[in-house]
Amino acid sequence: MTGTEDRVAEALHASAPRTTGVELADIAELVRRRRASRASVIATASVLVVGTAMAGGFVALDAPWRAQPPATATGPTSPAPSGPAAPDGVDLTGAIPWTGATAPAYRPPDAGGDARACTASEVAAAVGGTDGAGGHLLTTLRFTNTGSTPCVLSGYPAVTATEQGRPDVLATDGSWFPTAGSAVMQPGDQTLLGVETDAMCDANPGGTASPDLYHHLTATLPGGGDVTVAVPGGIDVTCGVKLTPFYVESPGAASATDPLSALTVALELPEHALAGSTLVYVAAVTNPTDHAIPLTRCPGYVEQATGAADVSTSNGLACDPASSSVPAGVTVRFEMRLAVPTGARSGPLTVRWSLLAPFAVTADGTVQVTAVGGGARVAGVLELVGGPAPGPPRGLFGAVRLVDTATGRTYRAAAASDGSFRLTVPAGSYTVTGASPLYGDGAYACRADGPVSVPAAGVTGLQVGCQAP
Repeated sequence: MTGTEDRVAEALHASAPRTTGVELADIAELVRRRRASRASVIATASVLVVGTAMAGGFVALDAPWRAQPPATATGPTSPAPSGPAAPDGVDLTGAIPWTGATAPAYRPPDAGGDARACTASEVAAAVGGTDGAGGHLLTTLRFTNTGSTPCVLSGYPAVTATEQGRPDVLATDGSWFPTAGSAVMQPGDQTLLGVETDAMCDANPGGTASPDLYHHLTATLPGGGDVTVAVPGGIDVTCGVKLTPFYVESPGAASATDPLSALTVALELPEHALAGSTLVYVAAVTNPTDHAIPLTRCPGYVEQATGAADVSTSNGLACDPASSSVPAGVTVRFEMRLAVPTGARSGPLTVRWSLLAPFAVTADGTVQVTAVGGGARVAGVLELVGGPAPGPPRGLFGAVRLVDTATGRTYRAAAASDGSFRLTVPAGSYTVTGASPLYGDGAYACRADGPVSVPAAGVTGLQVGCQAP
């Protein structure tokens, strides 16, 4: 092991995000063993990146897709079945593990952590228009700073839809519509809030418009006080009410002065995904500049999927806001997980990923989705078991395969960085196997004990073991 590799291993242990998946020392070992190989996961990139907060940033390492088993290990003697058993997902070697962190509101560089929140007495609000797409309707509220000093509206207010003689309806945080972040309002500036209502849901599967509309929205601001807005056209609350966070329509100088706006992103997506499974992929964030870009304001991101399904969600990047940065010319790869709805149709699913900010750091890609008959949920973990004491199981990324013992039909799903996987299959009996590039270079089979019976109610906690030598 070279001095550089020693330092990398130490940094990986000391400062990388904790996960129940593969140990970071294993990643350093895989890198060292295959340093001579220049295989690349993405056609447009020549190296993969291992991220760590070493010296306030991330360290770039060669990390090829497939790693050879240790020279001293005998390994299992039975190879994995060819074809469908081999991992066909995205390589997660060196990717920062997904955490599912809540997406923070965008905070511009000039806002700082001490920006004063606007109170109700300092703003005036009115409906600013409506927009719609895919059965979703967005009513925009415009809040104007009528005071004499700067203040900020950020995050989510508490919003209630009211109508005389009917029960109040409390809005929930999170919307299908993506937005930019908020910013400090100078006197006369405006901040927007999106109020989403949907045409179809379990309570209204046919999308029939209700004549019982609500004509008032009351927002309790984070800084204190209530602001009530009349909605002349009314809103249909049959499917509930959802909110975007506060955001600015015209970021102005924010995108020009915010170092985050210089970042670029590319997506590493698998070719296929099953309806009802978790789509595991990578967002590769690159700093093309000649200076480091700090991640002290760790941003959130928005995922939108259209086509085979209609999905929108947001999370926070798994960065360390106390010390992280992306060095000049370096790409940092972040693991992503997106739930593909059980009712997704067969066909292309276009995934768009964007930083939650008032400027365009975005990328998209397409995955082919296969619909699945039946609705039995299977959830479990692909893990390394056995080996020297104490030898606790460790999750491995890779792929899991379920073969229906009656029909021979195969269902496949990706295992994430912690080994977790989920998919939806018809009720029945299945032979379950798996494979991982971190286990015998993906050449050996991992197995669940015996045929697995999947009732209509589904199965959780399914263990697919990769036996350590």
